[in-house]
Amino acid sequence: MVDGFEWWCRDCQREAQRVWRLGHRDAVEAYNAARRVGLRELICVECGRSFTAQASAKVCSSRCKDARYRRLHPEAERAKQARKYRRRRAREKGGAA
Repeated sequence: MVDGFEWWCRDCQREAQRVWRLGHRDAVEAYNAARRVGLRELICVECGRSFTAQASAKVCSSRCKDARYRRLHPEAERAKQARKYRRRRAREKGGAA
């Protein structure tokens, strides 16, 4: 309602909803089935291979996921590689001394 209050208390609303769902199982099942989206045959945006997954998936594997990230975020990849090489050089200098 406009004032933010309901006609029934929560317990009464919950019971009414439970009774309605029990009386309309067909409608509830049809509604849930229509909302469920199964697996689909998709094309990987990186390698172009066909794969089966949820509709929101873009890539077929973690290898393609990493390749896509490198392609879309080159500056982050350069920074990551620079950190890797700095750690490697520091480790080599520390181990040799």
